[in-house]
Amino acid sequence: MEDHRLVVARHNGRVYARRLVRSPDLAGKVVLIAETEDPLRRLPPVVLPGDEVHLHKIVGVVFDPAPRHPRTGDEAYAQSFHPRLKDIRKIYRATGSSGIPLVLDGQTVLGGAPIAPDRIDAHRGRLIAVTTEEGDAIFKRVGGALPGMPNIRLFESVGGLGDSFLIEMEAVENAATRVPRFAEAHEVVGVLYTQTSEEA
Repeated sequence: MEDHRLVVARHNGRVYARRLVRSPDLAGKVVLIAETEDPLRRLPPVVLPGDEVHLHKIVGVVFDPAPRHPRTGDEAYAQSFHPRLKDIRKIYRATGSSGIPLVLDGQTVLGGAPIAPDRIDAHRGRLIAVTTEEGDAIFKRVGGALPGMPNIRLFESVGGLGDSFLIEMEAVENAATRVPRFAEAHEVVGVLYTQTSEEA
Protein backbone atom coordinates (compact mmCIF):
# COMPACT_ATOMS: atom_id res chain seq x y z
CA MET A 1 0.00 0.00 0.00
CA GLU A 2 1.18 3.55 -0.80
CA ASP A 3 3.17 5.55 1.74
CA HIS A 4 1.34 8.36 3.61
CA ARG A 5 -2.11 6.93 2.80
CA LEU A 6 -4.93 6.96 5.36
CA VAL A 7 -5.63 3.40 6.49
CA VAL A 8 -7.46 1.26 8.98
CA ALA A 9 -4.91 -1.16 10.48
CA ARG A 10 -5.69 -4.32 12.47
CA HIS A 11 -3.07 -5.90 14.72
CA ASN A 12 -3.47 -8.35 17.62
CA GLY A 13 -7.10 -7.45 18.20
CA ARG A 14 -6.53 -3.67 18.09
CA VAL A 15 -7.88 -1.42 15.34
CA TYR A 16 -6.21 1.87 14.35
CA ALA A 17 -7.34 4.65 11.99
CA ARG A 18 -4.08 6.35 11.06
CA ARG A 19 -1.78 7.57 8.31
CA LEU A 20 0.64 4.91 7.10
CA VAL A 21 4.34 5.86 6.99
CA ARG A 22 7.10 3.61 5.77
CA SER A 23 10.64 4.37 6.94
CA PRO A 24 13.82 2.95 5.37
CA ASP A 25 15.31 3.02 8.88
CA LEU A 26 12.64 0.59 10.10
CA ALA A 27 12.87 -2.26 7.62
CA GLY A 28 9.90 -4.62 7.85
CA LYS A 29 7.98 -2.24 10.10
CA VAL A 30 5.05 0.10 9.50
CA VAL A 31 4.53 3.37 11.37
CA LEU A 32 0.99 4.60 12.03
CA ILE A 33 0.68 8.35 12.62
CA ALA A 34 -2.44 9.81 14.25
CA GLU A 35 -4.28 12.68 12.52
CA THR A 36 -5.54 15.51 14.71
CA GLU A 37 -6.57 19.16 14.42
CA ASP A 38 -4.46 20.00 17.49
CA PRO A 39 -0.83 18.82 17.07
CA LEU A 40 -0.26 19.24 20.82
CA ARG A 41 -2.83 16.51 21.51
CA ARG A 42 -1.69 14.02 18.88
CA LEU A 43 -1.43 10.40 19.97
CA PRO A 44 2.09 8.94 19.79
CA PRO A 45 2.96 6.98 16.63
CA VAL A 46 2.59 3.21 16.66
CA VAL A 47 5.35 1.01 15.17
CA LEU A 48 4.24 -2.50 14.20
CA PRO A 49 5.75 -5.51 12.36
CA GLY A 50 4.66 -5.14 8.73
CA ASP A 51 3.93 -8.85 8.21
CA GLU A 52 1.53 -8.94 11.20
CA VAL A 53 -0.64 -5.96 10.23
CA HIS A 54 -3.77 -6.12 8.10
CA LEU A 55 -4.19 -2.81 6.22
CA HIS A 56 -7.40 -1.46 4.68
CA LYS A 57 -7.28 1.61 2.43
CA ILE A 58 -9.58 4.49 3.45
CA VAL A 59 -11.40 5.56 0.26
CA GLY A 60 -13.47 8.40 1.68
CA VAL A 61 -15.10 10.07 4.63
CA VAL A 62 -18.74 10.50 5.69
CA PHE A 63 -19.68 13.60 7.70
CA ASP A 64 -22.03 12.50 10.47
CA PRO A 65 -23.48 15.22 12.76
CA ALA A 66 -24.35 12.59 15.37
CA PRO A 67 -21.76 9.79 15.18
CA ARG A 68 -22.57 6.58 17.03
CA HIS A 69 -19.82 4.19 18.03
CA PRO A 70 -19.35 1.46 20.60
CA ARG A 71 -17.31 2.14 23.72
CA THR A 72 -14.05 0.37 22.91
CA GLY A 73 -10.41 1.34 22.91
CA ASP A 74 -10.27 0.97 19.12
CA GLU A 75 -10.00 3.91 16.71
CA ALA A 76 -12.38 2.35 14.16
CA TYR A 77 -15.05 -0.32 14.01
CA ALA A 78 -16.75 -2.28 11.24
CA GLN A 79 -20.18 -1.24 9.97
CA SER A 80 -21.96 -2.94 7.08
CA PHE A 81 -23.72 0.22 5.86
CA HIS A 82 -23.65 3.84 6.99
CA PRO A 83 -27.17 5.36 7.06
CA ARG A 84 -25.88 8.71 5.71
CA LEU A 85 -25.07 7.08 2.35
CA LYS A 86 -28.79 6.81 1.56
CA ASP A 87 -28.96 10.64 1.72
CA ILE A 88 -26.78 11.16 -1.39
CA ARG A 89 -28.64 13.17 -4.05
CA LYS A 90 -25.91 14.72 -6.19
CA ILE A 91 -22.23 14.14 -7.00
CA TYR A 92 -19.65 16.88 -7.61
CA ARG A 93 -15.98 16.83 -8.62
CA ALA A 94 -13.77 19.27 -6.73
CA THR A 95 -11.46 21.50 -8.77
CA GLY A 96 -8.75 23.83 -7.53
CA SER A 97 -8.60 24.88 -3.89
CA SER A 98 -12.34 25.30 -3.23
CA GLY A 99 -12.52 22.79 -0.38
CA ILE A 100 -8.95 22.53 0.92
CA PRO A 101 -8.06 20.80 3.22
CA LEU A 102 -11.11 18.49 3.39
CA VAL A 103 -11.45 18.09 -0.37
CA LEU A 104 -8.54 18.18 -2.81
CA ASP A 105 -8.52 18.82 -6.54
CA GLY A 106 -10.15 15.89 -8.38
CA GLN A 107 -11.85 14.33 -5.37
CA THR A 108 -15.58 13.65 -5.23
CA VAL A 109 -18.06 15.55 -3.05
CA LEU A 110 -21.24 13.67 -2.13
CA GLY A 111 -24.17 16.08 -2.03
CA GLY A 112 -27.18 15.33 0.14
CA ALA A 113 -30.60 16.94 0.54
CA PRO A 114 -31.26 20.26 -1.23
CA ILE A 115 -31.30 23.41 0.91
CA ALA A 116 -33.79 26.19 0.11
CA PRO A 117 -32.46 29.78 0.19
CA ASP A 118 -34.62 30.65 3.21
CA ARG A 119 -33.15 27.68 5.11
CA ILE A 120 -29.48 28.56 4.58
CA ASP A 121 -29.14 30.26 7.96
CA ALA A 122 -30.14 27.02 9.70
CA HIS A 123 -26.96 25.49 8.22
CA ARG A 124 -24.61 28.24 9.40
CA GLY A 125 -21.17 26.85 10.20
CA ARG A 126 -21.84 23.63 8.28
CA LEU A 127 -20.38 22.40 4.99
CA ILE A 128 -22.51 22.69 1.85
CA ALA A 129 -22.12 22.62 -1.92
CA VAL A 130 -23.53 25.76 -3.60
CA THR A 131 -24.22 26.43 -7.28
CA THR A 132 -24.77 29.95 -8.68
CA GLU A 133 -26.79 31.07 -11.70
CA GLU A 134 -23.47 31.98 -13.33
CA GLY A 135 -22.43 28.31 -13.22
CA ASP A 136 -20.01 28.39 -10.27
CA ALA A 137 -20.15 25.38 -7.96
CA ILE A 138 -18.32 25.69 -4.63
CA PHE A 139 -17.75 23.64 -1.48
CA LYS A 140 -17.84 26.03 1.48
CA ARG A 141 -18.83 26.60 5.09
CA VAL A 142 -21.99 28.70 5.52
CA GLY A 143 -21.22 32.16 6.93
CA GLY A 144 -23.44 35.07 7.85
CA ALA A 145 -25.19 37.78 5.86
CA LEU A 146 -23.29 41.01 5.26
CA PRO A 147 -24.13 43.88 7.66
CA GLY A 148 -26.80 46.07 6.07
CA MET A 149 -27.06 43.70 3.08
CA PRO A 150 -29.16 40.72 4.22
CA ASN A 151 -29.50 39.42 0.65
CA ILE A 152 -25.68 38.93 0.35
CA ARG A 153 -24.19 36.00 2.26
CA LEU A 154 -20.60 34.98 2.90
CA PHE A 155 -19.58 31.40 2.17
CA GLU A 156 -16.31 30.82 4.01
CA SER A 157 -13.27 28.80 3.01
CA VAL A 158 -13.22 25.33 4.53
CA GLY A 159 -9.59 25.70 5.65
CA GLY A 160 -6.85 28.28 5.39
CA LEU A 161 -6.00 27.94 1.69
CA GLY A 162 -9.30 28.21 -0.21
CA ASP A 163 -11.10 31.48 -1.00
CA SER A 164 -14.29 32.77 0.61
CA PHE A 165 -17.20 33.67 -1.66
CA LEU A 166 -20.05 36.21 -1.65
CA ILE A 167 -23.39 35.10 -3.10
CA GLU A 168 -26.62 37.03 -3.63
CA MET A 169 -29.37 34.91 -2.09
CA GLU A 170 -32.24 36.69 -3.83
CA ALA A 171 -32.56 39.38 -6.48
CA VAL A 172 -32.93 42.97 -5.24
CA GLU A 173 -34.04 45.72 -7.63
CA ASN A 174 -31.47 48.44 -8.35
CA ALA A 175 -28.85 46.69 -6.25
CA ALA A 176 -25.57 48.62 -6.34
CA THR A 177 -23.46 45.49 -5.84
CA ARG A 178 -23.49 42.65 -8.34
CA VAL A 179 -22.27 39.31 -7.08
CA PRO A 180 -23.04 35.76 -8.24
CA ARG A 181 -26.64 34.78 -7.57
CA PHE A 182 -27.72 31.67 -5.68
CA ALA A 183 -29.13 28.83 -7.80
CA GLU A 184 -29.15 25.79 -5.50
CA ALA A 185 -27.40 24.22 -2.53
CA HIS A 186 -26.99 20.73 -1.10
CA GLU A 187 -25.74 19.60 2.28
CA VAL A 188 -22.49 17.64 2.08
CA VAL A 189 -22.72 13.98 3.06
CA GLY A 190 -19.07 13.10 2.51
CA VAL A 191 -16.05 12.93 0.23
CA LEU A 192 -14.61 10.14 -1.92
CA TYR A 193 -10.92 10.22 -2.73
CA THR A 194 -11.65 9.41 -6.39
CA GLN A 195 -12.63 11.23 -9.58
CA THR A 196 -16.08 11.46 -11.11
CA SER A 197 -18.36 13.99 -12.85
CA GLU A 198 -19.59 17.57 -12.21
CA GLU A 199 -17.49 20.30 -10.64
CA ALA A 200 -17.64 21.85 -7.19
